[in-house]
Amino acid sequence: MYEYAKNILENKIQDDNFFAFIAEASKDDDVFSELTWAKANPNYGISIKKDYMKNTALEAQNRPSLKNNFLVKNLNIWTNSSEEFISYSDWLSCAGEFIFDDNLPCILGFDLSIADDFSALVKVQKQKNKYLIKAFHYVPKANIEKREKTLRVPLFAWARDKVIIATNGRAIDYDFIYEDIKKSLNTCEALVYDPYKAKYLIKKLEDEGFSDTISLRQGFLSLSSPTKFLLDLVKDKKIIHQNDPVLNWQVSNLAILKDASGNIKLDKANENRKIDAFAALINALSYFEAKSTEVDIYEERGMRVL
Repeated sequence: MYEYAKNILENKIQDDNFFAFIAEASKDDDVFSELTWAKANPNYGISIKKDYMKNTALEAQNRPSLKNNFLVKNLNIWTNSSEEFISYSDWLSCAGEFIFDDNLPCILGFDLSIADDFSALVKVQKQKNKYLIKAFHYVPKANIEKREKTLRVPLFAWARDKVIIATNGRAIDYDFIYEDIKKSLNTCEALVYDPYKAKYLIKKLEDEGFSDTISLRQGFLSLSSPTKFLLDLVKDKKIIHQNDPVLNWQVSNLAILKDASGNIKLDKANENRKIDAFAALINALSYFEAKSTEVDIYEERGMRVL
């Protein structure tokens, strides 16, 4: 409910029938400032006494074990192991119109779901120094009503407007996704995929004679570099997307996890924070990121002449 309310207040989702008011400290606020205390507590100084807040804050400063409780109970700050990833405003600033060039290669990435949930296919083409992306979202038609109530996003409207593709039945139709992949194979240089649930589609593609498939394991070591690459592209406005409302919703769901070495990957733990299109996008971008780090030996040492 909190996430849905935040999305409405930040104009990420439109719902005129829902009223929300949230009092909380912002990410960059000084949590030990009285201004922050008042911001997170509308009745500060009345039912929330100033002396109480000062004493509680002082204890949190002096005893780190109490700080998390202070943030949650007194400042309404949600704390967990995940970190926010891409700024929503940065993402929106990358929206624009484009046309794929049939004379240039593209890279496809996909992320397949369990049988009754979202799946995604993303097409990426590099034109000059920009990365053009288009996402295809799939969800079983029979599950739309249930998932709309759970996710609190307008799946029916998105299906009606062809923003998402509602496939027949209660399970995702892999053959439908396969047909969409085939439409881009004539310009596809490689297809990068999460091996989970991908065996059927990959076999069909290989039976058709398409062998440029790359399996990308979904661990910290393999995903960290392309995930950081995505963040850099967004910050530098080198990605162009078509203001897809499903992508815009999913970017607000993105969070990252870090391992002990500082490697990162997307957090997929919450099944209601859908991020499958970005998982597919990172798969595709891993190909470009690997290419960009290749060293041209002639540029490095020059031509040798005998």
